[in-house]
Formats: sequence, C-alpha cells, structure tokens
Amino acid sequence: MSRGIYVSGYSSGAGKSTICCAILSALLRSGNAPDTLAYIKPVTQCEAETPVAVFCREKGIPAIPVGPIVFRAGVTKTEIMNPRTNPTMLEVAVAAVRGLVAGKNYIVVDGMGYPSGGSCCGVGGGDVAGALGLPVILIGTSGVGDAIDTNTLMHAYYAFYNVRVCGVLFNKIAGTARHSIEDMKSHITEFYRRAHPRVRVLGFLKALAADEGHPKAALKPVDVTVYVTEGCAFCGKVKNLFASLQASPTYLTSADPQYEVNARLYGHPTLPLVMVQGTFLGGWAETATAAASGDLQRRLGLADMVGASSPPPVDVLSDRAVQQAEDVLTPEVVLPLFGEFCW
Repeated sequence: MSRGIYVSGYSSGAGKSTICCAILSALLRSGNAPDTLAYIKPVTQCEAETPVAVFCREKGIPAIPVGPIVFRAGVTKTEIMNPRTNPTMLEVAVAAVRGLVAGKNYIVVDGMGYPSGGSCCGVGGGDVAGALGLPVILIGTSGVGDAIDTNTLMHAYYAFYNVRVCGVLFNKIAGTARHSIEDMKSHITEFYRRAHPRVRVLGFLKALAADEGHPKAALKPVDVTVYVTEGCAFCGKVKNLFASLQASPTYLTSADPQYEVNARLYGHPTLPLVMVQGTFLGGWAETATAAASGDLQRRLGLADMVGASSPPPVDVLSDRAVQQAEDVLTPEVVLPLFGEFCW
C-alpha cells in the first residue's frame, strides 16, 4: 500500500522545498530505503533545479522535480480559451504521480507557488490533492494575525475541494516589536486548539540570518526592485539573500509593465531581475556574486557589513533551514501524517 502527502505553502518562497527535504529525510531515518520513496512536483512554473531535486539525486530517491504540467508564457491564456481534453491537464498530472508512486511506500507531492496556483486551468492544489486523495500540510507565515488569517484562507480553499489538512507548520518566523516568537507560538497554538482541533500544529521554524553572529546595520533608504514569479527557485534564493541582509526590496511580478521594459533594455528576459537605485544589477547569479564581493552591501548602504566575515552562501543557508526542519519533522511526527494513496 502506497501512502502520500501534499505540501502546500502560502506563496512562492514559503519553504516548500525545505519541508519536502525534511519529510523525505524523516522517511529515510525511519528505515525506508531510498528506492521505496518518491518525490514529484506535477505542476510548476519554474524549470530550474531546486534544493529538493538535488537532495533526491544525492540520496537516490526517485523523483520528477519538473512534472508534465509547466506553466510557460502563454499557457494560461491558451488553456482558458482552448482547454485540452482527453486527457485534461489534471489527468496528465495525476497520471504522472500514479506512474511514479507504483511500487513505492511513500510519495511526497510538492505544490506550486500558492495553494490555488494553476486553478485557472484545473490543476490548482485542491484539484490535484483532491484527485489523488492526499492530505495536505500547510506552510504558514510569520506573525499572529497575518499568520492565522493567511492560513484561514488556505483552510477554506482546501475545504472547498474536500481535502483534509493534516498539519500546519510556520516557517521563517521572526520576532517583531509587537510579537515575540514565543507570543506567536502560544497564540497560534491556542487558535488551532479551538478552531481546528483535528489539525496538528507541527512546529515553528525561525528565519535564519546569513550570519547570526553578524552585527545588524541600519539600512539607508535605497530603492531596490526585484521582479519575480511564483515557483521559481532562483527567485526564492534572491528573496532569502535580501532577507539575510535585513533588506526589504519591492517585489513585483513579470506582469508589471516595467518588467518588459527592463527585460528588453538590459537584455535579461529571465527572472529574477534585480534593480538597485534604478540601475540594473542582474539575475540570481549576478546578485549572489555582488553579495559575495561586498558590492551589494555597499549599494544597500550596509557599510558595517562590508569587510566583515563573509556571510555563508545562500545554499548553506538552505542546508541550515533543512537541518532546522529535520529537528521538528522527526519520523515520529511525519509518519502519521501520510494518507493512503488514492488509485
């Protein structure tokens, strides 16, 4: 009998890849051989290699990191006006999952961007998880009111599709002047005890700084605009990098009219696209290089961080995040969450 779980986050960059890695790690630690496990992202917008794809390759876990449904430019409009039939998009996605899970003990199914991403073409998280009969883990955001309200929307969405939410986990949480981390934990836990008593609060994962021993510097007013898209691994890396520098760029999507202007002007048709003070910086590779050299910190006005010990690469930050998630998502926590796969 195969068992599975569907992982869904409040938005792109919520940490789905991190959580998928931790879940697969827990399954390995519980004694499952790599070839008895599987991972798939049946619907996606990003074809770049993700941390969970690397994890599966290194551990020998059968995986399809880029599934059969890829939302490239123009796919949505075409599908809305002339939807494919026999098979439908949903049937293609479900067939891919069923083909991979055959003969496996457990499968982890990764959602796309935010929960309803792809619903315009019938392949949103509710469509896919519902067709597979899988329970869902929700990844929530930081805060108290924002975290609860955001998760309430996700609960309502999956309830519409009769999909059971089996657990919630809050990722990248950070204390503020209004709410300490302990406040967040106690208030959210109490809310779930009363409002969703059957849903398990799995834990709270702290936001990780690139160098936790590094003195925080006040950020001068610097205009930073980053164009991103849902489900893009490199967009997520750029977000993590700016977060580690305590910077707060303006994030816009490729639907913004200025993106097309900048993409053509600077010959950069891919995402992310980073602008600092109206000057083109580049994509992920150029931004990471600028951070490693200290040039990005200088542009952001983080003088105290230039010349100090270099922050670890973002990939190292990703490894730290997975380690933190593994501490919470132990085999004892993970195994009861899986539901029987629907054939």
